[in-house]
Amino acid sequence: MLHSCTHSFSQLADEILPDLMAKLQGRMTAAPPLRSLSDPFELIPNARGTYVWMISGNPIYVGITNQLRRRVRDHVAGDPSRANLAVRMAAKALGTPTSRVKKHANFEPAFRAAREALMDGAVAYLEIENSMVLYLFEPYCAMELDTADFNRFDTLQILSPRTR
Repeated sequence: MLHSCTHSFSQLADEILPDLMAKLQGRMTAAPPLRSLSDPFELIPNARGTYVWMISGNPIYVGITNQLRRRVRDHVAGDPSRANLAVRMAAKALGTPTSRVKKHANFEPAFRAAREALMDGAVAYLEIENSMVLYLFEPYCAMELDTADFNRFDTLQILSPRTR
């Protein structure tokens, strides 16, 4: 039993991940825009799970975390070192690599605009306790929802950012 996962890979691929995807998609249709809520982060539990950020109803990013509320709040934080989705959005808007975007002359306005767009968006989440299921579900979701613009699964990006 790897990481206390009681399912075989076949069960995960054929049953568990598709079932989780269906649950998450159901939550995606019901997720209100963050800005419309008096305290948008209070509704999100501080539990382990996955989340999907949507803008105008379209999924743009899938993430996983041990603390859903904290991580979702981080994405709209004023500190670019915590708000990596807003940084990636700014980089795309400016047409510059993420590894160099913070040095771009127009980074600050692009970063602010990205944070505003995220607050106009919505977040759907699903609590997932098992680490193995959680880590397999993230790329599964990203592929199913086609969030390739902002999802990255290249660990070399973290280890060696100057190669990008």
